[in-house]
Amino acid sequence: MKRNLLSAIVPAFIALAPGTAWSARGVDLETFDQARAGIIQPGDELKLEHFRIAAMHDGAAVIKPVEQPDDLAYGLALGGVERAGTASVDIQFDKPLRSVAFTVVLPPGAPALASTATLYTNELERQSLALRHGTTGNRQRLTMSVPEGQVFNRLSLQLQRGAYIDGVEMHSPPITDGTLIDFDETPSGPLQGLINQDHYMILANSSGLEITPASDGNTSGQVLSSTAATGNDAVLMYRTERNSFDLTVVPDPSGEPATIEFLGAGDLTILHSIRVDPAGGPQRLSFTAPRGSNLQGIRWTGGKLRIDEVMLRSR
Repeated sequence: MKRNLLSAIVPAFIALAPGTAWSARGVDLETFDQARAGIIQPGDELKLEHFRIAAMHDGAAVIKPVEQPDDLAYGLALGGVERAGTASVDIQFDKPLRSVAFTVVLPPGAPALASTATLYTNELERQSLALRHGTTGNRQRLTMSVPEGQVFNRLSLQLQRGAYIDGVEMHSPPITDGTLIDFDETPSGPLQGLINQDHYMILANSSGLEITPASDGNTSGQVLSSTAATGNDAVLMYRTERNSFDLTVVPDPSGEPATIEFLGAGDLTILHSIRVDPAGGPQRLSFTAPRGSNLQGIRWTGGKLRIDEVMLRSR
């Protein structure tokens, strides 16, 4: 993909943080290993890739090295400051979750009930757990969730002196619906530069692109089209990512062949492309991303098309 296309879209669309975590479909993991070690003072906030950490008035928090690394905890972790009292740490997730898992390490001989974890939806408490030693040691893997159909967006921790957590695994609710773009909410007329809508945006890289009324029985409402028979270049990007795209295209017989490229989430890699023949007639194009990849946009280049009912969905 052209460098100028990437430079135009990515800063305007997604603020990519340094690599502090990995993501798979529906699951995100934060290990704190790419965060900067140091103290988070009460009232301060540390932004990581999938959530924000705030130390509350009760005491400071700290990103610090794990004292005894093993398979459950290693590298850097989030905890309270040594030789201080209980730390109150608030983790505000960037998106609603259905469950969260994390490793908790408690100091040897720590009393029960001194450390707790509580899930909230905004200010409404959903679940609370007392953090205790496991049956075989002072570190264990805990999972917290809410009843099916509910979500939470905040984890509040009360960590006693010497306690810390690591390996926060976040599970998003399953995506079952689709997001449709029919261009009816986009103002009609010529397109120029970047056009922002609530759940998508259009980048017009060539002149002649426009939103016009549908003029055939295969499309309805308004469509994305062009006055140019060739040389068209437009990108349509969603603000969400899923794994399947469907769209209706109606080629103009007087134009040149066109190409639809299906763009991967995040880095906009071209995962697949389809050549649209000008004599091919109306058609519904579909593509499902390979396992481990998601889709977030399409790019139309070349010949003249009418595009309608672009659907991003999970399949």
